[in-house]
Amino acid sequence: MMEMLQRWLLGLTAAALAVSLLTAMVPKETIRRIAGLAGGLILLLAVGAATARVQWELTWRYETYQREPWTGRRRRIRRPMPIACPGT
Repeated sequence: MMEMLQRWLLGLTAAALAVSLLTAMVPKETIRRIAGLAGGLILLLAVGAATARVQWELTWRYETYQREPWTGRRRRIRRPMPIACPGT
């Protein structure tokens, strides 16, 4: 869950940076306003898509939990091993 949140925040930050750079490079004020509006809509869609993805994942985990029989002990969710960065 934290990994997904980290990827989402990184993507959102990169999109915001790209939108601000593109808006700043537009020469005319009228076109700059339109570019800012389009960029804002793109960022709004990115936030909405991430919210939908989190909701889907939580629903999937809850349904999976409900289907599994209760054994009296906690089950661990298998997660992939973290990839070590070279040089660390």
